[in-house]
Amino acid sequence: NLLKLQLRQIAIQPMDGIKFDNLALRTLPIDPVEENYVRTVSGACFSKVKPTPVKNPKLVACSLDALKLIDIDEEVAKEKQLAEVFSGNVLLPGMDPAAHCYCGHQFGYFSGQLGDGATMYLGEVINKKNERWELQFKGAGKTPFSRTADGRKVLRSATMYLGEVINKKNERWELQFKGAGKTPFSRTADGRKVLRSSIREFLCSEAIFYLGIPTTRAGTCVTSDDYVIRDIFYDGNPKRERCTIITRIAQSFIRFGSFEIFKTIDPMTSRKGPSVGRIDILTTLLNYVISTFYPEIEEKHKSNDEDRYAAFFEEIVKRTASLVAHWQCVGWCHGVLNTDNMSIIGVTIDYGPYGFMDRYDPDFICNGSDDSGRYSYKQQPTICKWNCGKLAEALAPLLPIAKSRSILNKFDDEFERVYINKMRQKFGLIQKQLETDKDLFETFFNTMQETGADFTNSFRALSLIHLPNTKDFEQSIRLFISTILDQCCDAEEWKFLNKSSVDERTFGLLQQLAGTNRSLLSQFGFSPELLENESIKREKAKELEKMTNESKRKDDEKAWRTFLAMYIDRLKKEIDGDVEKLNVERVRIMKQNNPRMVLRNYLAQRAIDQAEKDDYSEVRTLLEELKHPYDGSDQDTIQLPKPDETTTGAEALPPTTDTSQKHATGACLKPTIYESKAPSNASRIRVT
Repeated sequence: NLLKLQLRQIAIQPMDGIKFDNLALRTLPIDPVEENYVRTVSGACFSKVKPTPVKNPKLVACSLDALKLIDIDEEVAKEKQLAEVFSGNVLLPGMDPAAHCYCGHQFGYFSGQLGDGATMYLGEVINKKNERWELQFKGAGKTPFSRTADGRKVLRSATMYLGEVINKKNERWELQFKGAGKTPFSRTADGRKVLRSSIREFLCSEAIFYLGIPTTRAGTCVTSDDYVIRDIFYDGNPKRERCTIITRIAQSFIRFGSFEIFKTIDPMTSRKGPSVGRIDILTTLLNYVISTFYPEIEEKHKSNDEDRYAAFFEEIVKRTASLVAHWQCVGWCHGVLNTDNMSIIGVTIDYGPYGFMDRYDPDFICNGSDDSGRYSYKQQPTICKWNCGKLAEALAPLLPIAKSRSILNKFDDEFERVYINKMRQKFGLIQKQLETDKDLFETFFNTMQETGADFTNSFRALSLIHLPNTKDFEQSIRLFISTILDQCCDAEEWKFLNKSSVDERTFGLLQQLAGTNRSLLSQFGFSPELLENESIKREKAKELEKMTNESKRKDDEKAWRTFLAMYIDRLKKEIDGDVEKLNVERVRIMKQNNPRMVLRNYLAQRAIDQAEKDDYSEVRTLLEELKHPYDGSDQDTIQLPKPDETTTGAEALPPTTDTSQKHATGACLKPTIYESKAPSNASRIRVT
């Protein structure tokens, strides 16, 4: 018994030794009211709170890579104490929970005070990240392995080990709970999150990270035997769901909306920020953000406030433009791009009704509550720029609005630069940059849309195409055509997707309304653009009435061969030198930029369905798959079987059990559920 006790103490010691240094709470004003009740919080950036304990906390899953950021290793992650701590039942020494006050423009309208209604700051960890570097001499003289050489940088044996250096690079990471109970900002809610939404945020935080896109991280997902009632689709069908808490990790969770608590009365909503007029706090907050998260700007412009603020604003504008460009390149939609969901350090934040596109659709809306399509896929760059404009307005007391608006114009150039460069890598155009490349990209997107092709797998399939004049060029073209056609939806799915969701009578009334007063459409959940899309759908549906699978596949092949001719012509201009060697490098770059898999909604739902039966294995398996989104060699001899169209994924294609083959092949070709295109009914999954 004594031995067991000693072992346990050793195992949890690293967690007890986590070093907290809560700079935000030392720097920014704290609400003097200590009682936890819903209220307007004036003159403060934080309110002290305590997590509400839960019954029997259980670890659903944890991300070891994320936990390492706060010095929690694999052995500690196995401890039961992990669930106790990251449910909020036990606080580590140095944790100082607080809820952050912020405002926001939601769906284009200023909403006044919002704040951390279901999340809370726990503290900031200074980790012990060390880098170990081995030192070697090369060409420093003979060694026992020099054979007949003189050791002067001729053979590999002319190197010698000198030793290893530990380079200490401590990092600051903020910890946050989501779903740990009420705060002063909970309004009419209970401050809780449930298992399904928590699993979705946990998985996508890590999925986006492994795709190489800046994001907050998720360390743990802990559920419990406490329950809350939720009406998932707001349709009068509530159900009991488990209270679940996730631990989020980021350098900071301060957002654009944090600077809107000082806003004067909004002319449209008549709401104002809770700390209106407190320019002193605005100055403190802005200086804190710059000095802590933009030290290079602080150092360069420390003698001139306006220049420092302008440099900061330019940097966050560019980071935001770059961020949304990367979203677009993987077909990811945030769903709720309000100003309170925009990070002040330019990372992806707040995973709610997000979605990766299955079939390419520029009008893709992942949020079932976004009736007007404000946050659709194609609108994301425009909305992110609009949000940057709202940040400029919030900073106007310190940075003249004329100056910030001039800086805001750089958003488009930065977005275009990042997006086009990324697209060239995805298409394997690594030798030359041609202005006509944009036409090639547009043709590819149009062809995907025209054929109803899968976004992720269509991009991955491009790497099957070898450069002209390589020995396997003709074979690669045949393989690409057969593969890409399997990524297009069949006739029945195509008809369903182009079927109008509005009955004839309602459509006629909406058209009449649009003809008299277009602004009233929004009251019925429509916009002129959505109404136009419905009109196009109705016309399209008539054209498709006689379509068969055979006729559609024939039309699809014609469309893809038209694109292919254009692509091959462009690839010919890439050839310079050893074409086989160039092709290998080109394919390598393409596979590093075109994921074999993403977190499709039906995959997440499959894991959720099992977790709600107390089986967390699929959450953990899916997390492991998401860690390797680009790995795969795309074996040319393997053909992708069509997924089972009768299910949303729970029984469609079992994951491989042969670990020796894990990640051996790539998307479009590896026959596992994680890489197959989504079944046709997956598009009917609603997320709000």
